[in-house]
Amino acid sequence: MTRVAITTNIDRYAEPAAELERVGLEPVRLPCIEIKEVPGAADRARAASAYVDLVVITSSRSLELVWGSGPLPSVQFAAVGPATAAAIDRRGGRVGTIGEGGALLLAQRLAGEVATRRVLYLHAHGSDQAAMRLLENRAAGFSAVEVYRSVPVGPAADPVEAVIFASLSAVEGWLSARSLAGVVVGAIGATTSAGLKRHGRRPDVLAPAPSFTALVDALAAFLEEAT
Repeated sequence: MTRVAITTNIDRYAEPAAELERVGLEPVRLPCIEIKEVPGAADRARAASAYVDLVVITSSRSLELVWGSGPLPSVQFAAVGPATAAAIDRRGGRVGTIGEGGALLLAQRLAGEVATRRVLYLHAHGSDQAAMRLLENRAAGFSAVEVYRSVPVGPAADPVEAVIFASLSAVEGWLSARSLAGVVVGAIGATTSAGLKRHGRRPDVLAPAPSFTALVDALAAFLEEAT
């Protein structure tokens, strides 16, 4: 059975592991990032949400760190992808716009809708600055809160035949301790793919949609064709 490294933080291991097992691949937990919450960011974000018309969420992690298990505000949300939108919906939030290809594409979809709206943008350190600039230039009011940082860490040396990445931080963590030579590389998102290319390695598999389901299905098809 092909062994596939899961490089996301350990609290996000279960979803990709289940997807890999679904298609007959063996998940290997090799986290390459640690999550560091920005001190005071959650309080600032909750306070700001009371004075805006739209909250843009670039990951479900921001949602969890800002509101925990508490109620979401009645303001409308925009989500970077279906998984984040589903997390908002499960909590009773109102999702107006759902992106399909990263923060910049979501911002481009929203650009024509925010001329009279005040926007709060919740993000991780290193998020797409072009997306934020676009919304800041188009919205009636704009504020951004950096909620957390993904800190790269080197993974263990467990042998694997493939590795999947969902963030540039995970790529950097992996490369701080290991090589990508001789392994099949899968990636979610244009930012992660671009980061791999800057490090001299194009992904063998790029998810057609921003989800582990899409990535794993594409990876399984690639591996089957390669055998």
